[in-house]
This record gives sequence, structure tokens and C-alpha cells, in this order.
Amino acid sequence: MLDVFGGQSLSHDAPILVYIHGGYWQELNRDMSAYCVMPQYQSGIRVIIVGYDLTPKVKLSEIVEEIKEAAEYILNMAAKFGARSVWFCGHSAGAHLVAMLLFSGWLDQLDDNMCCTVKGFVLISGIYDLTPLVSTYINDALKLSSEEARSLSPMLLNITSPLMTKLKVLVAVGEHDSLQFQRQSCEFAEEDQHRCPDIAVTPNMLFRAVLVAVEPHEFQNLVRQVK
Repeated sequence: MLDVFGGQSLSHDAPILVYIHGGYWQELNRDMSAYCVMPQYQSGIRVIIVGYDLTPKVKLSEIVEEIKEAAEYILNMAAKFGARSVWFCGHSAGAHLVAMLLFSGWLDQLDDNMCCTVKGFVLISGIYDLTPLVSTYINDALKLSSEEARSLSPMLLNITSPLMTKLKVLVAVGEHDSLQFQRQSCEFAEEDQHRCPDIAVTPNMLFRAVLVAVEPHEFQNLVRQVK
């Protein structure tokens, strides 16, 4: 379930931004997530919006596998067309899914020609420790046990890889996000400094500014680096 923007109008080697939407894994879809396309497209960046099945129709672990399959398909496509680079970006639950690509050992399973195009990850207002959700209404659809929540929490996974040291990671959190979101973003960035030395946290950002607003903004500058 992919929407590709700039597939025909941009050069084959254009950098690619892959965006994964939020919605607590149970709401929204890719059709509602194209707001980030135009600023990137105008900068010569091909944008791919990834959709996925939602809970309670499927389990969260199945969604994680869906995203891995979609990401592998995109990287195969990027290698085929000679894309200069690929960045993965997600918001809220989407940031969790992107973080699972980074911290689940998935990167080590890829061929070298696929890995070399991955340059970085942008995580916006993400959920990196799922254990606090187990006792909330959000888990009505997720139906996570405490053990499952831990196994699907990027912050709690102890997987490291030499590939991580070569990637840029930007962790952004909104100034009006809840204290839990702000805490998790800051702790996630701090605790994973040893796994991803080039990780940076950008607190107190408006969500609209991260993906939609034009210059100046750190995210826009980061994306321009991959052109």
C-alpha cells in the first residue's frame, strides 16, 4: 500500500523520503497523509507514503512486518532506479514503526546494495516504550500483553549494529505534546546515543513545522543534505 509522488516527473536518482502515518496503529490512512509531499517534492525529493492495516483487524506485530516488507520493496526500487538516498520518517505510531526498522535488526538482513541507500531516520512525536499503554484504553484495540509490549518497544530492544553508526537520526517532539511524549522522545534519544552516535533530539517543535512549513527548519536542512 504505497503512494509515490514524483515517480515520473523527477529524475531516477532523486532522493526518496518515505513517510509513515500515525493514529495509534488504529486510525488514519495514507490518503490522509499527503500533507508532507509538496515541500519535499518542490525540493526535488520523491515522496512515498506508506499505508498499513490497522488494529484490531491485525496485530501490531503484523503491522511491523508489513512496514518491513514495504520498506524492503522501496529499497529494491531505489536500488533499481539508482536513487541517491532514502530517508524514513514517521509521526506518532508511524515514528514507532520507523524506529522498529532501525532497532529490530532489520537493517542487518538487507543486501549491501539496499543498505547503502539508507541515510537516516526522522522520528516525530513517537512512542518508543509501549508498556505504559497496556493499562490504557488504547490497548483495547492493540490487545498487547506486557511481554508483547516490551518486545515491540524500540527503546527496550538491545539490538545494535555497525550500520547504525553510519546513519543520521533526528528525534523531534511537539511543544504541545503530552509530557509522556516529550519524556519518551528525550529519553529515547539519550539512551540510544551509544547505538546511533549521530542521533539528535529537537524538542518543542510544532508538528506542522517539521514536515510542512518552508525554510528555515532543521528538518528541511537535513533533507537537503541527501540531494
